[in-house]
Amino acid sequence: MNVHTTKVYNKLALLLLVLYLLSLSVGWTTKAWQLYAPGFPSDALTIQTKILHLCFYLFQMLVYIGSAIWLFMQSKKTGKSQWVWAFLGLFSGVLGLILWFLFQINEKMEKQISNS
Repeated sequence: MNVHTTKVYNKLALLLLVLYLLSLSVGWTTKAWQLYAPGFPSDALTIQTKILHLCFYLFQMLVYIGSAIWLFMQSKKTGKSQWVWAFLGLFSGVLGLILWFLFQINEKMEKQISNS
């Protein structure tokens, strides 16, 4: 791999890591509301906390659905199994994207080794 390609993959890996950590933090934040006080009545929460909770869930859902759509389209372009990658993206979110790029990097490295 040349230097330019390596820099692009490094930036992409960093972006995916940040997105993955963000999606994890969103999940932990929403679960923290439930663990805050188990006997706490749900009507005692303010409207703002309920809206924030809903926004976190919607953001996380968009990340998972977006990952599934993007993986479906990319696997279709490369001739891989579209539905397997789409379901992987739907159920694992950004982790599915990380796996996709790891497989792509592995394939490119194997091609370079075989061409050498």
